[in-house]
Amino acid sequence: MSLAPFDRTPAPVAKRMLDLACLEPGETLLDIGCGDGAILAEAARRGARAIGVDRSARLVRLARAKLRRLKLAQAVELVAGDFRCIRPARADVITLYLTTRGNSEVFQYLKESIRKDCRLVSHDFEIEGARLIQEEEFEYTPFDKRRILLYAAST
Repeated sequence: MSLAPFDRTPAPVAKRMLDLACLEPGETLLDIGCGDGAILAEAARRGARAIGVDRSARLVRLARAKLRRLKLAQAVELVAGDFRCIRPARADVITLYLTTRGNSEVFQYLKESIRKDCRLVSHDFEIEGARLIQEEEFEYTPFDKRRILLYAAST
């Protein structure tokens, strides 16, 4: 079952998501539904350890090629498969660009195993059941605004 169709996260949006999450060098970011790796690349540039998982093996191959081209592949671990195959307990930040239903399904599965101080950041869609800390409308072009939502893992 798909949690969302693929829609690329623009680089300025990825940067703002990680700014809002206050991702620090040495922290671990988990991107569920990592697509072509835009968020992973930004996390690696910031000195974070990045883990991406996507059901699409094709998208994981694209992400891997992009990260190699950018010379960031060493800092990123990619997994082709269901998000349930990863261990989220080591994540400081989890990023999502799924549907509201997809976000909520992921959160319901992860909430018992993620750290209580883990920050969750969603692009455009809410995470039902998680505690919203901050929401902002981010205008990255004069014609395109995106919502970025920061949540706390603990409710």
